[in-house]
Amino acid sequence: MSSGGGRPAHGRTGASKSGHGRGKRNGARSRSGGDNDGRSGSARRVDGGGSDGGGGGAGDDDDDAGYRQCYANSPDANAEFGGNSVTTSHYTAWNFVPVFLFQQFRRFANAYFLVVSCLQAWPAVSLTQGVPWAALPLSFVLSFDALITAMEDYERHQADARDNSKRVRILRDGAFEVLTWSDVRVGDICEVRRGETIPADMVFLRARTDRDETPDMCYVQTAQLDGETNLKLRQAVPETVAALSGGTEACADFRGFVECEAPTEFFNKFDGVIDMGASGAGARVKLEASQTLLRGCVLRN
Repeated sequence: MSSGGGRPAHGRTGASKSGHGRGKRNGARSRSGGDNDGRSGSARRVDGGGSDGGGGGAGDDDDDAGYRQCYANSPDANAEFGGNSVTTSHYTAWNFVPVFLFQQFRRFANAYFLVVSCLQAWPAVSLTQGVPWAALPLSFVLSFDALITAMEDYERHQADARDNSKRVRILRDGAFEVLTWSDVRVGDICEVRRGETIPADMVFLRARTDRDETPDMCYVQTAQLDGETNLKLRQAVPETVAALSGGTEACADFRGFVECEAPTEFFNKFDGVIDMGASGAGARVKLEASQTLLRGCVLRN
C-alpha cells in the first residue's frame, strides 16, 4: 500500500497490488496525497491500500482460476509475486547479435538473399565465380538496420532506468524510507505526495491534509493511461480510513489482505474485496475501480 501526501506533505499509506489492468506488472499498495487541497487550501496526504492482482472481480469462490490474495506488510506471504521493475527493452549487450540476426532472417527477403549469397559462394553452381555479390546489399541493409535498432533499444534501456530509479516513500521496519520504484513489492505501504506519479497499481486507503479534511478522497490525472486530462475522483472505503487514522504506527500495524482477479486490460473495471484481518476473520469490504490508483496516474489534490 503506498500513500501520498503533499508538500513535505504527510501522505500516509498504501499497499501494492500485483498488476491491475494493463499487464502483469506487480505493484504496491499505496496511498497518495497532495500539497494543497484545492478546495480548502490545506496540505493534503493520502493513504492507500493495495491488492494482489489486477482488474476483475473477486467472487465468493476462492478457488476460481486467476484470483489471488495480497497481504499488507507481509513480504513472506507475497513472495510468489514479482517485483515492480519494468523492462521495455528487447535486447541486452550479450544477446543483441544472435537475437537480431534470428529476427532478421525470419523475413522472407533477407532469407532469400542469404540463400542466394550461399549459392553464389559455391563454385559448382555459382555464376559469379564463387564471389557472393548478393551479400553486399544484404550486409549493408542488415548493418543499417542493426544500428537503428541498437540506438532505439538503448533509449529504451535509459527510459527503463529512469522509471525504475524514481523515488517513493515505502514503509519498512516501522518507518517510511525513500527508496526506488523498483524496490516496491506487493503488500508494501507507500506514501505518494501531490504532483507525484503513482509508482505501482495500488488500492487507495486514506488521504490526509493538515486539517485532516476529506480523508476518504483524492483526485488523480490519468492522461498517461487514457489520454484524458480531466481529474478523476478516487474514494477510500470508510474501514481503511478509520484503520489508518493513527499515522505511521497504524500503517505499520495494519494487517489484512486484498483478494481480486488477475490483471486484465480494462482500466475502469476492478472488483475485489479487502479483508481487514490477516487471518481472514476481519470485515470484508468490496473494492471497485474508484478505490484504485494505477501506475502512471498523477496525484493532483
